[in-house]
Amino acid sequence: MITKISIKDKHTLLKYAPLFWEEIKGEELAGKLCLESFSNFLEVNFRNETLVGWFHEENKKIQGGILFSIVSDVFTNKLLLKEIFWFILPDQRNSLAAYKLIKQAEKFATENNINSIFMAHMANPNPEKLSKFYKKIGYNFIQAEYAKKIS
Repeated sequence: MITKISIKDKHTLLKYAPLFWEEIKGEELAGKLCLESFSNFLEVNFRNETLVGWFHEENKKIQGGILFSIVSDVFTNKLLLKEIFWFILPDQRNSLAAYKLIKQAEKFATENNINSIFMAHMANPNPEKLSKFYKKIGYNFIQAEYAKKIS
């Protein structure tokens, strides 16, 4: 079952944020996860209606979730969904949970005149598997980002 994420789900998102951060090796890139900062981000952006997301649940157990920021493209002024947070529990990675979450985002985009969806290209944990998944459901690789930790 797919359920829409709202500010009421903040504690659940905060519960799964460390899993997401560990999976992407966020501490190596950006430093220690600050749940207070993420909590504040959720509060502000849900209030401003610039966040949208869904959980995939079965038997009242969350199997994964996806969260997007709704932004306006600075060159075209068209609305975009930009992935912020996406996790699938390790024991659910071969299920349809990821596919169902992406399809829900696509449905939302269609219903809300959102022009494009951008999913992050992560070097961790399984870039080849993730790339195959995206290509299979019609997503194109456009660009990746390079980062350097300064301090």
